Amino acid sequence: PDRRKDQNPTIPAYFMIPLPYSLPGIGDGFLLMGNVANVWDSTADLSLLQVTGDASGTIVNGVEIPRYSDWLSLDFMYQDINKANINSYSKRGMHGTAKDDFNILEVGLAKSLNTTLNFEFYDKRLNFKYSRSDSRHRLTALKDNQGNRIQTLDYEGSSQSDQLITELDFTDDHLDPREGLRFSLTYQDHADQDPDAARFYTLDYKAKAYIPMGAANTLVLNYFQSDAVVRREGNLDSAAIRADLTTGCAPADASCLQAEQSLVDMIINERTYGTATNLGGQQILRSFPGDRFKGAHSALVGAEFRWNLTEERSEEHT
Repeated sequence: PDRRKDQNPTIPAYFMIPLPYSLPGIGDGFLLMGNVANVWDSTADLSLLQVTGDASGTIVNGVEIPRYSDWLSLDFMYQDINKANINSYSKRGMHGTAKDDFNILEVGLAKSLNTTLNFEFYDKRLNFKYSRSDSRHRLTALKDNQGNRIQTLDYEGSSQSDQLITELDFTDDHLDPREGLRFSLTYQDHADQDPDAARFYTLDYKAKAYIPMGAANTLVLNYFQSDAVVRREGNLDSAAIRADLTTGCAPADASCLQAEQSLVDMIINERTYGTATNLGGQQILRSFPGDRFKGAHSALVGAEFRWNLTEERSEEHT
């Protein structure tokens, strides 16, 4: 279908929103979000997120920063989180897992930088992306699913990944499609500076169909699949993993030993099979907490109804 509006708008806008949050696997707190769209009459959008509460830190994001011409742009996201909690489920996969069968990993550092080059052609119908991600994290405590501290940790790791995306977009709008089809293939190579970690890559397949429903609403049919392919297994020695985790559970502390074993099993599975894109969170299977379903393979078939209340807007010209 023809594009129903300009795919590279340059009308400037800005907003700032104070926002309370309560997210499973993250916690409760307050954040301040600011955004400036189409900076200096370009396509560039810049946003800042300041987080406080159970999670704390700063996220800075830039999107569609033009480079040389309309077909080449740059995205970046910088994250510096100094306090967070992450759910660590005891089992991978979907069968035999319970929603309360998890421990909480306390994060004392989660720092990352992701940069993406976008090559977009034919009014964003044919798109290629290359991105590079570098991250570093530190785990400081192991808690039960109620947030009670089980044991102190001192575990630090880092990772790098390169990602290539090919996308075919046969819709009426790249940002807010109402009709048409979209397909994408993502290759991501996962590297880790830790010599004990596994080397693997993932392939993600996405297909979406957008079906108009009335004047402004849309039915979206979605298929997603992700597969991890291991090139080299990591170190599977459980004693060495325990030493790296520095849990140091007392022999009589059953709760600590059980939580430690769950974490060791998770690491062994990751180093044996790799980890595909997880289900759960704000992007895929949104009704579940982040990383709710994890494994070497994942797939999702879904449908959603997008109900738009209004498309009104106003502009001021000076």
